[in-house]
Amino acid sequence: MVPALREAERVLVTLDGTRGFGSSFLEEAFGGLVRGGFSGEYLDDRLSIQGKDSGYVNEANQYVRDAVARSAGDST
Repeated sequence: MVPALREAERVLVTLDGTRGFGSSFLEEAFGGLVRGGFSGEYLDDRLSIQGKDSGYVNEANQYVRDAVARSAGDST
């Protein structure tokens, strides 16, 4: 996902086709993008998360928002 976010204009992640996702996976995969150097604004412009189970989509988006909020708190 990271190389695609650096190279593509827009990245669509579809959270379908599995029996589920652990919260630790979603936090690392999506919150980790912010810790890896992507800003919230950059991710808002380039990353779309979709799936049949809106709970996973909401959780992934929340991890991004949480990581952005934590990084904003770290810089003050």
